Amino acid sequence: MVLVRNSSQILASVERAMDEVVNPQLRLLRESAIESVHAARAGYFGASQALSATILTGVLEEHYGLTFGLARKTFEAEPPSLAGPWSHRRALVQRAIQLSILRSESRSDDGGFNRHVTGHGTDLQHLSEPHCLEALMLVGGTLRELEVVYRVAACGFAPTPQLERRAEKHISRAVPQLYESV
Repeated sequence: MVLVRNSSQILASVERAMDEVVNPQLRLLRESAIESVHAARAGYFGASQALSATILTGVLEEHYGLTFGLARKTFEAEPPSLAGPWSHRRALVQRAIQLSILRSESRSDDGGFNRHVTGHGTDLQHLSEPHCLEALMLVGGTLRELEVVYRVAACGFAPTPQLERRAEKHISRAVPQLYESV
């Protein structure tokens, strides 16, 4: 598999991405991501994958202010195909998160890393090096993108106005908590 053959480059890339994550609000998630990389390097793929799943939970709950159900609806409201040039990368990361938080019964057997199966399942086949690497790539991209969101917000620009409008239209509790924490 391509991921496994390139695991050392993937792990190094995630570590480099964590060098870019400097916002104090992301410090604990960044440290956890680095620990997850170290666990993968040591061959503890299940532990690394589980920690990565926990990091994604923290991102959604602490930084987006969303439960998994609300995140699925919110991210569905802003597909990458409708994102503008300033929010396209964020929308792609959100789409990847959305795919990783599908409920167990909604995903195919070959659906790749799944946070729900990792955290609540008993399928030891799911705890694997390829899924671990997928999870780490998602964590790396997500935290790096959150760093950008916070940097833009610190300049006085709402990082996701389109997402906020659509989320407010579809659900009662949406992304404004992200802005309040900046």
